[in-house]
Amino acid sequence: MKKSLSILLSFALVFGLFASMASAADTELTVAQKYQALVDKGVLKGNPDGDARLDANLNRAEFATIAIAISGLAPEKPATATFSDVNSKQWWYGAIEAAAKAGLVEGYNGKFDPKANVTVEQVIKVAVQAAGLEIDEKAEAVEGASAWAGPYIKAALDAGLIATGLDYKADATRGQTILVGYSVYEKLNPTTPAKVSVTSAKATNFDEVTVTLDKAVDTEKATLSLKRGTAAVATTAKWSEDKKSAVLSLTSTKIAEADYSVTLAGIDAEEIATATASFKGEVEKVTKIEFVTTSDEIAQSAKARVKVRAENQYGKLASFNAANYSVNADTILNPTLTKNSEGFLIISLNTAAFAASSGVTPGLSQIPIYVYSNDNHQTAFKTFKLGFKPFVTKSEVGEFKYDNGKTSLVNAGDTATAHVAIYDQYGNPMGVDTAAVGDEPVFNNNVQPYAQDVTVAVNDFNNDGEYDVRVSLDKKTDKAQTHTLTLYVGSSSSTSKFEIGTSKVATTVEFQSYDGTLATGDSGKLVTFDAFDANGDKLTASEIADNAKNTAPAGSTPNTGRFNLSATGVSSAEIVTVGPDKGKIRLGSVSAPKNSYVFLTLSILSPNANSIKTLQIPVADVRVPASVAVVKKPHAKAVLGATSKFELQVRDQYGDKIDTSSFTFGTTTVNYQVKYELIGGTNLDGITGPDSANMTNGGITANFANFNKEHVLDTKAGQFGLVTLKATLEKSENGGAAKAVSFPASVSIETVDHTKINLNYSIDDVKSIYASLDNKSLYPNFTADAQFFAGKTAKNIELTVKDNAGNSVAYPTNSLTAITSSNNSIVRVDGNTTVLGAKAGEATVSAVVYKADGQTATLTANVTVKNDAIVADSVSAKGSVKEDPAATTPIVFAAGVNLADLMEAKVKDNYGVEYTAADARVDYKAVTGLRYTVSELSNVEVSIDPTTGAIVNIVPGVGKYQFVVTVSTPNGKTASTVFFHE
Repeated sequence: MKKSLSILLSFALVFGLFASMASAADTELTVAQKYQALVDKGVLKGNPDGDARLDANLNRAEFATIAIAISGLAPEKPATATFSDVNSKQWWYGAIEAAAKAGLVEGYNGKFDPKANVTVEQVIKVAVQAAGLEIDEKAEAVEGASAWAGPYIKAALDAGLIATGLDYKADATRGQTILVGYSVYEKLNPTTPAKVSVTSAKATNFDEVTVTLDKAVDTEKATLSLKRGTAAVATTAKWSEDKKSAVLSLTSTKIAEADYSVTLAGIDAEEIATATASFKGEVEKVTKIEFVTTSDEIAQSAKARVKVRAENQYGKLASFNAANYSVNADTILNPTLTKNSEGFLIISLNTAAFAASSGVTPGLSQIPIYVYSNDNHQTAFKTFKLGFKPFVTKSEVGEFKYDNGKTSLVNAGDTATAHVAIYDQYGNPMGVDTAAVGDEPVFNNNVQPYAQDVTVAVNDFNNDGEYDVRVSLDKKTDKAQTHTLTLYVGSSSSTSKFEIGTSKVATTVEFQSYDGTLATGDSGKLVTFDAFDANGDKLTASEIADNAKNTAPAGSTPNTGRFNLSATGVSSAEIVTVGPDKGKIRLGSVSAPKNSYVFLTLSILSPNANSIKTLQIPVADVRVPASVAVVKKPHAKAVLGATSKFELQVRDQYGDKIDTSSFTFGTTTVNYQVKYELIGGTNLDGITGPDSANMTNGGITANFANFNKEHVLDTKAGQFGLVTLKATLEKSENGGAAKAVSFPASVSIETVDHTKINLNYSIDDVKSIYASLDNKSLYPNFTADAQFFAGKTAKNIELTVKDNAGNSVAYPTNSLTAITSSNNSIVRVDGNTTVLGAKAGEATVSAVVYKADGQTATLTANVTVKNDAIVADSVSAKGSVKEDPAATTPIVFAAGVNLADLMEAKVKDNYGVEYTAADARVDYKAVTGLRYTVSELSNVEVSIDPTTGAIVNIVPGVGKYQFVVTVSTPNGKTASTVFFHE
């Protein structure tokens, strides 16, 4: 920092000679005071005698000393002097030699003339070089300056370092240097304000506004909004690297003749001093038209082309289309005007027809061309001569532009396109149809470094009549790199660079430990692994699946995706690419015997990655039934004809559910069964459920799939006592006698005698119900109150029965009757248990309950009706749905199939009401507002109805495919389901 500061200060010292740059705010200090201020700041050392010599000129020797200081160079003292009038005994020898060697100063006829004064333009050159400013060697000459000085003066003017109208050949004084050097120092070393202000906003193109701040801001938070008067204007912002300015690009309109303002927001108001800047917009207009080609000859072609630049008031290519301009030329030339993708106007001429005219001579016959703007008649005119047939002598490849705003090729199928300009021997542009048939240009290309997964093509991709080159990425790569495309055509070549990036390409893998038991005969078990990209970032399951596309079943044949997977001890192993288990390894049937291992090897082998990992999973003995467990208990007690649910489950020796009951081990056949014992069965009306037919005393079942499901105990009214169902697992070999292999599992329910037990009855308050009758417009399908009572917005009064110990007691559901409301204008009732909200407020409802002892009692509860708008509290859906036409209930993905129903989409509102997908798309469409979107398509094309979730069209590829459907609510709740086929 110290070195660069000293260079800037030396720079300020030199540029002090331009007194016209001093700001109005500096007028309170004299030149001497500014000199002293720079000395006090350590910018200047000052002279030992204290005399600043402000009126003295700078001689060339002094200037050489300043020049090397500005450039950070050390003195050079060669044995032989460069100039005849400079020798090693003079104090300036080392400075002059170093400056000359660096090209900062020059001599004349072998002499340097060290005591001669330095001129303004000489100082400008050195200062521009020291500041690192770019110069344009082709810059036009500057009036009053030497020809060599023009590019340096132009660079200094563009950078705002000097003012116009200076006497560039005049001698420079030290006083001038101090005066403006002080201002330059302040400009280069500004004081950062405590609060940020928008210092300026101005239109810099027809669709572009540049905004400048006086302090850097947090661009992650800061926002800039543009308004035309009071109307908001849509823009996108691109911040500068120093975060002190931004360019706003208008996305749907142009700058108009109006008052505009830009406002800074997004950061704390306490951090902003001035939030808004204004400017006057003006309508775009053409201010200049000129022929781009410097040659005055046009080749003979049916489609000869001449390039024209139409410039707007911002010095940029005007946005008007070709119809806004006119071109005049000889009618035989059939002149037409188009606009190419770069924004230049292209005049097409049939010079071949002109050449065929009598009396026309190549090199002599003239072709005058006029081009003008139809609006303001800005005009360009040039007279050309007829040349010979065109051939390519020059080509230029423009900057590559990537798909969808990307900055590199990342995914398979990504492309980048660049404009290719080719020019004939006269410097005129050639289009795709300029050359005669058979003479079309031939393009060849070379990409360095070599990229085997990149395809290069040349064509007119945007249909503007000119060539484009497109690079396409065939598949992802694991190495980000800049590549140079060289395009050869005719006798010319040109280059342009494009980027290949990495986006979640797996370069390393790691197995997770296997969680659970892997037994001989198991099938479909899943193994989880992690994959990481070149940056060390972990890939998601979808990204792993994307890397594994086209992965074949493992074994002796290598996979064709990014991963190489092999396995021993299983029939197959594959990386799942669709469905809820994507990104995991699915094992086939385990063939390895007990006490051995299944071995998995997963690797990535490429020029830029070498990762190999192995996992060994111990294999346990084959799974067999080992016990019966109670998964869900029924109520401990019940009254009258109440029912209660229960669930039993057969489990293997590892504690997992098992549905298989028959096994063969060599020559031994082993069968398992469950034997039932029903104690007190006279108190049951019966058991209902998948295996209920066997659930009798002494009953037997081997259908474990049915056994492992929910069943219902149904008590008999008037019968009291304990009912117990026991289930014992038994085993037999080769048809022999069955023997118990586990302790029995049992479920019990007690039918209580109302004469021997006290029961407590209550009905629950309804704390929130919607005033649906006050909002009938939201339910256009409901025309009568009865429809509302039968609908989702009504609620049932719930009866709760408990014993004195607080235990919940099963009770018949039809025990309430005669429900009434204290205020029918707020709460209406219907039937025995249904209440409906009419309008916001509170009311009390009463109902009569039939008690177990035969008596009746009146129960009361409070009901609160609200008019708060219905919003989603939650939304849910199944995790996955597999297409399986062969299933008992076939599932097929085809046009017309409603995916919302298949995914079992449900939404629960803020009143606790749950709506199915069918509810939401018909009677409750207005209050739920569900929308469906499809994403993550893999090997399939799908479109769906966004309001119903029905398939509009589906075109699956060959083999596996998947897509994801997401259901969304108006307040942003979402749930997704993976639909897949494998």
